[in-house]
Amino acid sequence: MKTPTTCLARTPVKFAAFFVFSCFPIILSAADTDVSSKASKEIVAPKISHIEKDGDRVTVSRGRFTDQSKPGTLKIEGIPFAKLKIKGTSSDEIVIVSELDQKGRNRVDAEGFRRLDDFDTFDLVEKDNVAMIKLSQISLDEDMIPEFKIYLPWNTSLDISANSRESQKIEIESIRGDLVVHGWPGKIELDNLTGAILIAVNHSQKISIEFEETPTKPISISGGFKTPIELELPSKAKADLLLQTRSGKIRTNFSEKKLKLTEPDSKERASELFLYQKAGKLNGGGVKIHLTTDEGSITIKEDD
Repeated sequence: MKTPTTCLARTPVKFAAFFVFSCFPIILSAADTDVSSKASKEIVAPKISHIEKDGDRVTVSRGRFTDQSKPGTLKIEGIPFAKLKIKGTSSDEIVIVSELDQKGRNRVDAEGFRRLDDFDTFDLVEKDNVAMIKLSQISLDEDMIPEFKIYLPWNTSLDISANSRESQKIEIESIRGDLVVHGWPGKIELDNLTGAILIAVNHSQKISIEFEETPTKPISISGGFKTPIELELPSKAKADLLLQTRSGKIRTNFSEKKLKLTEPDSKERASELFLYQKAGKLNGGGVKIHLTTDEGSITIKEDD
């Protein structure tokens, strides 16, 4: 398993913006950029400061959910991104790093002209414990599609709608809330999640999921056209599996003793379009895991 790290960004990005969540963002002083964190051996939110390199500055946004006694939700709807990297932390703050400037801030271009438009900006708003990232119109040139790196409280749920074909990759690690992803998200990599997972995409380059502990909430993945799905589970994980593909391989390195094939439940059986359907009980059965792909392969790996 990969060891979680707290590095937010390896490449310089532009501008600087700060928020405190309420029903609308409040701009804070750009001098204060540290993110407070609780003492813990677990992942903590990193300390951030402005980084100048070749005239570019890191953009850091930070805030909290209104009611911290309840889990919050982050919604990301229909925005293009080169990479969306999300990690759960033991902090109660949200930290967002972006290549874009905050909407509404004073901007001056390379020739010294004041920018009067909101082109190529983002905003972050929160209401009723639901936070949203919103983009003003942006350039869809390949080298201009933004990256977002986001640190969230552990128990945050995620609702991601990647409706732009320019979206390229989603990485999510150490989140304990539920996850919903749909649309055109490119490549998806999930690591050490403990909430329910629902993924329904039209197409993805690959969907990879790794669990350090046995999942306890249902997992449903529909991978779309030519999407390979790879699921890595602990050796002692208990699960009821339903695996379906129209024309792809279904394979595992779990032994026949651990993974015993069964007949699919008639209520769960997919249409006859899915020629290859396999059901099985892993270590006697447990949480329901349903994986479906169209012309893609399915791999169930035993974590060694």
